[in-house]
Amino acid sequence: MKQLIECILQFGNLNKQQVDLITNKVKEIELLKDEYFRKQVKFPDKSVSW
Repeated sequence: MKQLIECILQFGNLNKQQVDLITNKVKEIELLKDEYFRKQVKFPDKSVSW
């Protein structure tokens, strides 16, 4: 978590309240070698015309 905050701080300043918000909302996960993270995406119904 500390590394995430340090990375964000490279682009600007955060106050204590903002840091607390990030640390309370973020869920840490550990990916092992050859694992990856993929977010499931919902696609619109095919009957919808763009």
